[in-house]
Amino acid sequence: MSQTVVLDTLPGGSTNFDVLGVSCQEKDYRFCWLLHKHLDWRLVQESEPESQQRTAGPVSVFFGELPDLYISIRILQLPKAPKVWIQEAAGMDYLIQLTGNTETFLNEAAQNIRNIPEVQWCGKLQKLSDKAKAKLIYQ
Repeated sequence: MSQTVVLDTLPGGSTNFDVLGVSCQEKDYRFCWLLHKHLDWRLVQESEPESQQRTAGPVSVFFGELPDLYISIRILQLPKAPKVWIQEAAGMDYLIQLTGNTETFLNEAAQNIRNIPEVQWCGKLQKLSDKAKAKLIYQ
């Protein structure tokens, strides 16, 4: 598996992905461990130099792929303060960006994440604007 995930490198490119919002007070590595334990998502931590290059917005802490399903996963930890970075994500601790998924997989993933005892809430961010989605794309 590659050590970097580039979801889109073209400004104004495709925003063809879905986003799950998650409320979970666990630290990022523990949250990703829970995803691995309960969903068998084998996620890799982003390297320090990559994460330090982006100072604004969410920090991509873990990423991975489900090659059998052609799905890419990126876990983003949202900044706590002082402002809401993406209005639709208010109150969320993490965003899970899913590329190449089906609606069935998305619903199943959300339900399985909700079943993790440490998770307070999980659901698809509805009507996420292209402007908000563009903030989640690596440039």
